[in-house]
Amino acid sequence: MNAALRAILFALLLCGGAVGRAGAAPSDPQAEYASRVAEMKVRDALDLRKLAAWADRNGLERTADADWERAHDLDPGNEETLKRLRYVKRGSAYVRDDASWVLARLVPDTKPDRAAAYRAKRRAEFDRTASARRRALAAWCRDAGLRDRVEVELRAALAFDRDDPWLHLALGEVFDPEEGWSGSDLRARRLADATAGSVLERLASLRSEAIRQEGDGPHTEALGFPTSLWRLREWSLETDLPDDAAAYALAAVDLGARWFRDFFHLPVSAEVLPYGGSFLVLSTNDRYLRAVAAEPRLSKAEKDFAKGLGGMPVDHLGTRAPWHAIFERPDGASAADGCLHFTVHYLMEAQFGIASREAWLYEGIAAYAVFRIAATNDTWCVNLEETSSKVSALDAPDASRWAEFALRTVAKRDDFALRALLGASLNNLDGPMLVKSWSILRWMLEEHADEARTFLEAKAGGETSERALEGATGLRVEDIDELWRRHVLATEGE
Repeated sequence: MNAALRAILFALLLCGGAVGRAGAAPSDPQAEYASRVAEMKVRDALDLRKLAAWADRNGLERTADADWERAHDLDPGNEETLKRLRYVKRGSAYVRDDASWVLARLVPDTKPDRAAAYRAKRRAEFDRTASARRRALAAWCRDAGLRDRVEVELRAALAFDRDDPWLHLALGEVFDPEEGWSGSDLRARRLADATAGSVLERLASLRSEAIRQEGDGPHTEALGFPTSLWRLREWSLETDLPDDAAAYALAAVDLGARWFRDFFHLPVSAEVLPYGGSFLVLSTNDRYLRAVAAEPRLSKAEKDFAKGLGGMPVDHLGTRAPWHAIFERPDGASAADGCLHFTVHYLMEAQFGIASREAWLYEGIAAYAVFRIAATNDTWCVNLEETSSKVSALDAPDASRWAEFALRTVAKRDDFALRALLGASLNNLDGPMLVKSWSILRWMLEEHADEARTFLEAKAGGETSERALEGATGLRVEDIDELWRRHVLATEGE
């Protein structure tokens, strides 16, 4: 919502609510605000007492208890409320007669059929009046320059009157015929998600088929068992998996590459991955270990390290050979997931210089892209499962629940700080850290696309993540972290 429309709405809100005190701007707005809040509580308490007394007279004694208690919280010194709640005066203080109060609470409403009339009266005489008070206070806060309190009071007003369209509009919410009112952040997130999904659907509809090459794969003799070789554009896959599994895995890789080109607006003429990419996917651990042992481009130390993993990329730097990875996968779905994961790694490193030493970015973008493209994410190069040397459990193993997990950790304020996340290594990155990386990158790539591309271009130029983020957004890392937190809460993790 633009600033002009917000100003008009606040003016309308001011006209529609209680005007309150007039006069020049206060010399101490905070003190004046506190005074107005205190006065508002006294008025709320008075209205609640009137409402609760009506309920008592109409046989809804127990229903009225809650409003008497609330009136007491707002105006603790009122004698009418104290007596009704069985408080007694001892010396200069009032204390509750708990025994008398327990006996009173055991007696139900004498006329429960009047409950509907009480609810209608409460809404008409208290809820809307209380909402109007807070609406007027929000307008006063805006005029007094207390902008941090405006939204607080508007949301308090909305809690009393959910049907007030002006409050929803003033808060920047929009109306959806199916879902009702929702925040502008939530609507923007849903639009971004729908846009990203429609792009993927368009690319997926342009199906391409992998082609099996004649004869056995090139590693057949060294491995001691037959393999097949498949090609699709700049990609190749050698595997002992069945034909349908191999074709499915390589088709997923090609879809990922086309998505990458489209998403990052790379020219059709641009070479997405110099020298192409290849995968050697074996169905068992024994066969995977044989492939690792037979790979001439791996050093002895790398081969020993790979024995504790479920997958191993071959160092591509300084070579003109295809980008290559060897890993173990028992079926087509898991093979597609693994191939797609390494494909994103290769593409990000080739185009933007994103290497494994930038763990949050290296793994976070792979997690984002694989889940966006395949709606799964079962492959990691971090401390989560059998592809790592140190195994630990991911708190939300189903990637479809990552948004829910991110919301929960942000709400509890126990997520890993972004500044610390930027420096984490692959050996230190764990499940919650990966979920946060994924969430931050989804937010940047889908809802701040221009800044995200500027950030990645700076990374391609050799800039650090911290400097690249500040240069792209004009914000410190801590500011970005706080904005991301607010976004997660405003969109309920979606």
